[in-house]
Amino acid sequence: MRAHVGVVTDDIERASVFVHEWRSLDRGRRDDIARRRDAYEARFRDAISSGVEAGAFVAVDPVATAAYILSALNGLVAWYRPDGRLNARTIADAYADLSLRAVQAGSRS
Repeated sequence: MRAHVGVVTDDIERASVFVHEWRSLDRGRRDDIARRRDAYEARFRDAISSGVEAGAFVAVDPVATAAYILSALNGLVAWYRPDGRLNARTIADAYADLSLRAVQAGSRS
């Protein structure tokens, strides 16, 4: 999460264009980016699946959970400000904590 937040916050304008405008690229470039995005998202899904299989995470849907986490991370382009109250590391740590609390076994009644 720190690496992802870092990429977004290091160049918020570029990240915003990528998050919102990649679908407007020519088909070849768009397909390449979609493949890379899918492979990146698969890493999150695999980590979530491994956590469920190990009993560390509750039985969540890895696809929906990965989409939730990545949507939150990419949502930074809408509100993050370099001169704002929260720095990138604080945000990444808070997002990681929130995400882990949402899926950790024993975290639900």
